[in-house]
Amino acid sequence: MRLSPVLALAAAVGLQGCVSPQILSANERGGIIKFANGSNTAATFSVADAYCHQRNRVAQITGTDEVYNQVTFACVEP
Repeated sequence: MRLSPVLALAAAVGLQGCVSPQILSANERGGIIKFANGSNTAATFSVADAYCHQRNRVAQITGTDEVYNQVTFACVEP
């Protein structure tokens, strides 16, 4: 069974809101996370904090850009 292009597009658009936040770029000092519309702050912070914990640090959200759906974070000493 093959999906029509319209159904495939509708499924892709429907799933777009389910995408979890992902790191666009980062280093030991912090980085940038791309989040989907409707992503909650806790999920975004969780991604940043998990990244920083790998470097024995904790995350601190430093900015939010709602135009580009990005959050910047710093990895700081606990």
